[in-house]
Amino acid sequence: MSAPTAAQITTLYQSTLKASKQFASYNFRNYFVLRTESHFKAPPSPATISWYNTRVRELEVLRRSAIINRLYEGPRLVVEAGVEVSTRSYSISDPQRGSDP
Repeated sequence: MSAPTAAQITTLYQSTLKASKQFASYNFRNYFVLRTESHFKAPPSPATISWYNTRVRELEVLRRSAIINRLYEGPRLVVEAGVEVSTRSYSISDPQRGSDP
């Protein structure tokens, strides 16, 4: 196989970015998007075959990982919802502080 073309690298970048955005978990999703951008920010001048093959293997793993992450999705984080969090009113009094208002 010859060195990958610019079009192949662009397609691989777009596919990897798409797979990164499919994570249900906010932290995983942001981590993999940033990691993808850093890997493709400055690919080797003539992109080597080994660099390209490594990214293709990582894409396959990323796709499988995103599927597993969506299968075991937890509750959404506050930063994802975009709504304010209301505070709960507890009626348990603290013996050191006295009673709650």
